[in-house]
Amino acid sequence: MTHELLPIMNKAKHPLLEIIIDHLANKLGDQLEYDLAHGGSKHSLCDSTLRVHGREICVVIKNEVRPNQVPSLQAQQDQVEHLLVASNYITPSAKKLLQEKRINYVDRVGNIWFQLAPIYIHIEGVPNQPPTEDRKNRAFTKTGIKVVFQFLNNPELVNTTYREIAHSARVSLGTIPKVMAGLQEEGFLLRKHESAWMIPEYRSLLDRWQFEYSKKLKPGLFIKRFRSIDPDFLNVWKDIDLKADSYWGGEAAGYFLTKYLNPEIFTVYTNQTIGDLMKNYRWVPDEKGNIHIYQAFWQKSSTDKHSSIVPAPLAYADLMSTGNSRCMETATIIYEQYLPEHS
Repeated sequence: MTHELLPIMNKAKHPLLEIIIDHLANKLGDQLEYDLAHGGSKHSLCDSTLRVHGREICVVIKNEVRPNQVPSLQAQQDQVEHLLVASNYITPSAKKLLQEKRINYVDRVGNIWFQLAPIYIHIEGVPNQPPTEDRKNRAFTKTGIKVVFQFLNNPELVNTTYREIAHSARVSLGTIPKVMAGLQEEGFLLRKHESAWMIPEYRSLLDRWQFEYSKKLKPGLFIKRFRSIDPDFLNVWKDIDLKADSYWGGEAAGYFLTKYLNPEIFTVYTNQTIGDLMKNYRWVPDEKGNIHIYQAFWQKSSTDKHSSIVPAPLAYADLMSTGNSRCMETATIIYEQYLPEHS
C-alpha cells in the first residue's frame, strides 16, 4: 500500500493527479491505496484508478468543471462502480450539481466531497481562484477556438505541419504556434515522444472548447432567424436536401445522429447568402423564426461521414449549450457513439 506515483504513460502522469492523491491521503491515511504496478486504468473512461476501503475508484481528470459538464460526468458514473472527479477548479454551481448527483470530487486546493460509506468527507471553503480571463491564452481566442475545433474533429492533425493545420482551420499560419503553446500551457497537449504530440484529455478539452465556443465565437457567427413558408415543415424538414457548404447543427444534427431528439429549433451553418436560403428552401426572415442561421467557420474534410451534418464535436457543443436536459442527453449519446476513440 502506497501513495507514491509511478511514472507511467502520459495520461496517468497528469500533474494534478499527485496533488489530488496527497489531499486524499491526508484524510484517508491507509484506507487509500495506489498500486504502483497498475497506476493507470484498464477502463477507457478512467484517467487513473485508486482503491479506497478496498473499493476501486475511477478517477476522471478535468481542467475545470462547469455545470454543463455534469450530465456527461453522470453518464460516466453510470458506467463504473465509483467515480471521483479531480479538477483544478470546480465552479460553485457545478459543485452543487455534483453533490446532488452523488459524484465525488476533489479540487486542486483540497476542497473535497467524498461519500463512500462508511467514509464521508466534505471540506469546503478553501480559496481557489478560477482561471483569470486577463491572462492571454491564444488557444481560446476566437481564432484559437477554430484551430482547437479542428484538433477535436481530427486529433491526428496535431502531428501535421503548421501549414496543414492553418489551412484546415482557415486561419493565418502565425496563429498555429501560439495555439499549440496555449494548449501545452493548460495541459491539453502533451508530447507523446520526441516527434509526436497527443491530446491526453479529449473529453476535458471538448468541454472547455464547448464553453469557450458558445461564449466567444458562436454569437458572432449568427446571421438571422428564418421560418419556413411550408406549413408542413415540421414533418418534411428532414427530407430537405441542403446545398453544398450548408449543414444541420444543434437539435437537427442530434436527430440525424441519434434519432433520440425531435427538434424544435433548427440550426443551420452555411456559406450561402440570405437570398440563396430564401430561394433554395422557401425560408423567409422572421425574428421569431425557429430556423437559426450561422456562418460556417471550418474547412470541410473529405473524410466527413455525414455530408449535411456538422462534425460531431460541434453538434455536441450546440446541444450542451442549450441547458435543456433532453438536448444534453443527446449530446452525451453523440459523444459515446461518435467520439469514443478519443476518450
